[in-house]
Amino acid sequence: MRSTLTTLLALAAAPLAAPALAQETEITFTLPHANIAVGEEVFLVAVPQAMGWFEEEGLDVTVTTIGGSAPAGQLLVAGQADISAMLAEAVLAVREQGGDTRAFWSLKENNGFMVGVPPGSEIGAVSDLSGKTVGFAAVGSGSDMMVREQLRLDGADPTYSGVSVGMGPGVRTAVENGQVDALVLWDAIYGMMENQGLELEYYDIPLQDEIAGYALVSTDEFMAENPEAVEGFCRAGAKGLAFTLAEPELAIGMFFDAYPSAQPAGVSREEAVADGVNILTMWLDRAMKGADPESAELGRESPERWAYTAELYQQFGQLTGAAAPEDGYTNDFIAACNDFDRAAVIEQAQAMAVEQG
Repeated sequence: MRSTLTTLLALAAAPLAAPALAQETEITFTLPHANIAVGEEVFLVAVPQAMGWFEEEGLDVTVTTIGGSAPAGQLLVAGQADISAMLAEAVLAVREQGGDTRAFWSLKENNGFMVGVPPGSEIGAVSDLSGKTVGFAAVGSGSDMMVREQLRLDGADPTYSGVSVGMGPGVRTAVENGQVDALVLWDAIYGMMENQGLELEYYDIPLQDEIAGYALVSTDEFMAENPEAVEGFCRAGAKGLAFTLAEPELAIGMFFDAYPSAQPAGVSREEAVADGVNILTMWLDRAMKGADPESAELGRESPERWAYTAELYQQFGQLTGAAAPEDGYTNDFIAACNDFDRAAVIEQAQAMAVEQG
């Protein structure tokens, strides 16, 4: 993947630059959604690419997309992708089918699913969804099962009417026309809806804080044969995260420079960046929930969360238990992922923001 850097970016990147390796390692990074949009691709791809951090790590990164964690896992096992982002339950599902997927850096402490209701709604918690009409991207999805389990844990009646509202204009229509009492969608979609004028209040689904989250994933084979590439990609992404948390507007600008088609049509650059920051802020708020962004352990996987995820998805009938939860992740790369001068990255981001005004 190649992009043209401005003189400003080139100069700003210089203080942290290191000599590139003589020969770059080619890796394919697959995002588990059909379209490039504001989300992890901002700090995992756009910022590292613009700042020259992939090159610094000796990496030539190609980015591809596919619809869903399960297909992404299949690409990893087939050798058609080297690193992807996946949900923990999908990692275990692939292992149950004989694959060797393994998470190595946690991207989200909370996967971002929330209850959204119009202002003034009588619904003020998940437990209030009993007997209501609830909109999901797709009825029967993991979030649907999660809500029913949360109701059971809360001692509430796990019965409600589920409606599929999709992820587009139908969401706003369903709310404004009173077709649903509440929504259960995720952070980025809610951010998009807010940008389109839909006002909502949000309530947590506590189970989201107890299960393993969205993570960077590779295969045992690739990690064993290319540990430096895994470390380098992860470290570049961790730098990208530090940069993005410090200066989200600048990061979104880099994202739109890298992916012009992702910028909404018919709006100014300034408005597009502001809307992008709103989506990204919602995404990062959930991703970083309870995490210390300056920790040298950032991205560490929790054995307890993986064990609970396995238990929960067996209960849902999505897993059989054939794969041990501890085989779904490794923390062997955490030290290397966080082995950089975080303060210098933040200072660099702030200096660039001042330069750009």
